[in-house]
Amino acid sequence: GAANSDSIPDACRTSCKKPWCGDGVKDSAEQCDDGPDNNNVDPGACRTNCMLPGCGDGVLDPGEECDDGNPADWDGCQADCKVYVVTCGDGLKTPNEECDNGPANSDSAPDACRTDCKKAWCGDGVKDSGELCDDGNKLPGDQCGPDCKPYVPSCGNGWVDPGEECDDGVKNSNVTPDACRKNCKNASCGDTVVDSGEQCDLGVKNNDSLPNACRTNCKKAWCGDGVIDTGEVCDNGSGNADAPNACRLSCKPPVCGDSIVDDLYKEQCDNGPANSNVMPDACRLNCFLPICGDYVVDSGEECDNGKSNSDLKADACRKSCKKPWCGDGVKDSKEQCDNGPANADAPNACKTNCVSPVCGDGIVDDLLGEQCDFGPLNSNVEPNKCRTTCKNPGCGDKVLDTGEECDDGNLILGDGCAPDCSIETYVPDPGDIIICEVMQNPAKVYDTLGEYFEIYNTRTFEIDINGWTIDDGANDLHQIKAPGGLIVPPKGYLVMGIEADTGLNGGVIIQYEYADVLQGNGIDAIVLSYKGKISDAVAWDGGIEFPDPKGQSMNLDPKYLTHQANDLGTSWCLSKTPLPSGDFGTPGKANETCK
Repeated sequence: GAANSDSIPDACRTSCKKPWCGDGVKDSAEQCDDGPDNNNVDPGACRTNCMLPGCGDGVLDPGEECDDGNPADWDGCQADCKVYVVTCGDGLKTPNEECDNGPANSDSAPDACRTDCKKAWCGDGVKDSGELCDDGNKLPGDQCGPDCKPYVPSCGNGWVDPGEECDDGVKNSNVTPDACRKNCKNASCGDTVVDSGEQCDLGVKNNDSLPNACRTNCKKAWCGDGVIDTGEVCDNGSGNADAPNACRLSCKPPVCGDSIVDDLYKEQCDNGPANSNVMPDACRLNCFLPICGDYVVDSGEECDNGKSNSDLKADACRKSCKKPWCGDGVKDSKEQCDNGPANADAPNACKTNCVSPVCGDGIVDDLLGEQCDFGPLNSNVEPNKCRTTCKNPGCGDKVLDTGEECDDGNLILGDGCAPDCSIETYVPDPGDIIICEVMQNPAKVYDTLGEYFEIYNTRTFEIDINGWTIDDGANDLHQIKAPGGLIVPPKGYLVMGIEADTGLNGGVIIQYEYADVLQGNGIDAIVLSYKGKISDAVAWDGGIEFPDPKGQSMNLDPKYLTHQANDLGTSWCLSKTPLPSGDFGTPGKANETCK
């Protein structure tokens, strides 16, 4: 009530709060209280715990030489906040000193604290209690040993004495790799122990001339050591070379097919794996050069039938490896006719190329039923041209001629191009395009980035779904706008999603992006229609019959790719194929079989 006060010590404050340290009023339990001026950094300030400044609070206040915030002595700042410079010999033992007896420190008196504040030790040159000698060093080989006892040199004492290469005491071994040997010699090649850097070591059995032996450098026998070992056919040591007639670097002898021409082996060529008895111009498998008559048509040859080459027989390859020619007066099997000088490029005559009248020779042969013939100008792709069948252009030849709106090469109704080559207006039948995969609840990315669904074209022709409508059967609706067309290939897939950026959507490749139809995680639907005519609709039920996924797409079993089957929850299952994000699905390709 009226006794509340913001200035009276220990009073309830006008905010109805109990008095506290920092309210600017010195209460009975406080040494000081300067309110917001309380701090732990300014010299002389009231501290934030409402205690007066003092030695040990880590702040250099008036009258203090130092303040390191702790009560320890001998750390440069004493417990009374006086500076103290620690020195060896001042008689005060600090944590960094082993001893300090002040003026009694000595480097010559036995057992004395030394002048560097170290305890007396073996090797300081003073014979202390327990020492039989002390020559000021720990070197072996002199009269006083490293343990300050009279020293007798011996192999195995753990000290490397004169004449020894090593000495590890009880660790000396004649069987352990790399160990100091029991004769105080370093491990070496030839000591029968396989040490570091050695491949083998048989001691006196190491040999540089016996096959398969460990060599005297403690290396295993190798190709190139000059000894023919198991698996080698030859080995001339440094004389091995991948050069003509030499033992190869693989210790194999020269052979046709090793890519080296060995003249002493009567090779004319050798291209290794490129040697061939069937490839033109290749070095043959016997390492001989190609010639006319070897059954291979090489450069400059028109044919080569080997021993069957003949300059007399019809159809025979000539002995010069040239083909028989039209006009030689001999009707060969590849000639339809050959009347010699009577050959002529006239209607219905044997042509000068020894070919019977044929469509495409530029001559209209009426006896063959030709309507036209412009030779090389005949075309099955250019409008209004004489066709390569020598028939006049017309509807159904798959070429858009003058007066035609389309020409798909057939006279079938319902495929987009009418039998009179006019464009048909396509309206989808139910099930032409079906929904076969739905990712309505991604786990590794947000729904607003990772939702997608996949459609499948059940027909055998392309379907352009530009202008079609996507909706959820309720409020969300999106009309597809793809000015260049959005083609679903025959018996193929197309993926549409809410975000096309693979860096945001979890790595899914999207062919079309929509942004205003969200797929519910529990109960929702997707309806695909064109001009009010539904091609397909799928409605899932949150796990009652349909799967209820999280991080996995709903996957229509590929055995049930119809608009009737995908109405049944039992036709669907969860995808197990991992996506880059860590979710699971098969966008853009055939689904997994459910069972």
